[in-house]
Amino acid sequence: MAPNHLSNLKQKPILHPTQHRITTMIKMTGLFVIGLICTSACTTQPVKNVEYFILSNGNASSSPTQQQKPIVVVNQIILPSYLDTSNLAMQLSDHQIYYSKQHFWAEPLKTGMTNALLEDLNGSNSNNVYLAKIDDAKVESPHQLGLHIRQFMPTYQSTVILNGQYWLVGPASDKNQAEVYSFAYEVELEEDGYRHSVSKMRALLRRLSTDILNKVEK
Repeated sequence: MAPNHLSNLKQKPILHPTQHRITTMIKMTGLFVIGLICTSACTTQPVKNVEYFILSNGNASSSPTQQQKPIVVVNQIILPSYLDTSNLAMQLSDHQIYYSKQHFWAEPLKTGMTNALLEDLNGSNSNNVYLAKIDDAKVESPHQLGLHIRQFMPTYQSTVILNGQYWLVGPASDKNQAEVYSFAYEVELEEDGYRHSVSKMRALLRRLSTDILNKVEK
């Protein structure tokens, strides 16, 4: 009689259908958890090299001797909505804007621009004292300065641009007939990176301050 080789094989236990389903679910759950851990490890890498920038170094206050001079109130700075964000923006084409995910303004851009302008206007040998309306709302002055910014950012052409309008209201002027001046500045970038771009943006604000002084104190 031929030997029964099948009798020497270890017989696998026959699982009940319910036990089989439970075993399958446990295996699938284990695979899901492993996949989730791998996916999380790949997608939750920390953002590196996050940087924050300011336009003013904080020296915008006026001295006591300057307080004896006539006051010019910087009434408002109007920004387009696409610039009113904490992310630094860059113009990629004539109709496209890119927002950096690693470079941010440390304060609202409107605040930074106001402080930078006050720093420049009061830092010169000016015949006036320049104050932001938000800094001293009780000060009343017939001399008002307002600005409307259209563009203020680096561009895909390796330049930084600043353009818009500012208007002046004097003691003898009708507020509806203010003196309005347009400006448009552009400077080339010599280096890559937002740090260099911000330094050029600050330089353009100095040019704007110089033009304002020439008009206000002519």
